[in-house]
Amino acid sequence: MALIINFNMYRRGGMSDRLDEIERLQALRDRGILSDQEFERAKGGLLGGPPKRKLPAWIVPTSGVLGMVLAIFVIKPLVGGSVSDPMAAPNQPVQSSPVGTWQISTKTDPMTDVTSTIAAKNFELPTAIIDVTISCSSTGQIVYQLASFDRERKPLEMRGGINDNMSPYVAYEVRVGEAAPTREVFSNPPYNNFISLETPDPEAMGIAAALGSARTTSDALSTAERVTFGLHLVHSDEALVLDQTAPSVASTLKPCVDLRSKQISEAEERARADENEQAARRSKALRSTSGNAM
Repeated sequence: MALIINFNMYRRGGMSDRLDEIERLQALRDRGILSDQEFERAKGGLLGGPPKRKLPAWIVPTSGVLGMVLAIFVIKPLVGGSVSDPMAAPNQPVQSSPVGTWQISTKTDPMTDVTSTIAAKNFELPTAIIDVTISCSSTGQIVYQLASFDRERKPLEMRGGINDNMSPYVAYEVRVGEAAPTREVFSNPPYNNFISLETPDPEAMGIAAALGSARTTSDALSTAERVTFGLHLVHSDEALVLDQTAPSVASTLKPCVDLRSKQISEAEERARADENEQAARRSKALRSTSGNAM
């Protein structure tokens, strides 16, 4: 069952709203979802400080025990949080402050002999430090991974929810170049401060391309000069801007971009040939059926 949960009730409002919210927090504490320390911190946030901006209504499934999971993964991180829209001003992106330079390394999987080149760097944002890795494997797969930390290098949660399959996910946005941002989700994250975006199998991409489908977000990312990630952290929203014209990033991505382009083109040709062969068989079968009928 899908229920629309309006998180505007978690913003600070008048005294009556605050008292109602404190009662809700007490109920969460009594159920063991919030600790005494978390309850006191959230209550203190409600009784002081500037008003919060409204949060959008999210559509998430909930029932029974799932509702408790929702409270842990979604409601609990939002108590006392602030919200801004990092993608609202596309021509004036929030600039990320680099910490150090891109570090390039290579590794080989001893089981498959697949070699990967990895570009890694951390970025300092107003409320978080984001570790970014971009990898290109000898098979052509490209993987973007982002992990969020606070100033003390402790994991900083990303907000998300529960999908229809009762699996947790982390939600974020991606803006490729000057295109409109798209909403993405990372299902079953191994950590609640982590997202990963990887290119799909070239064969599947080739079939999709042959059928007229658009290429995936991850493929579009790898060929863009600038990519903006909209990250929903536990107490804030942040925008991370990646300049992919940087030599270290460009040199990491180029082998995979070239290889994937070749792989997808070859898969497109195979998909078109298969479709033409199937069409010829259908036509032949239809003619044979018509001849027998006569």
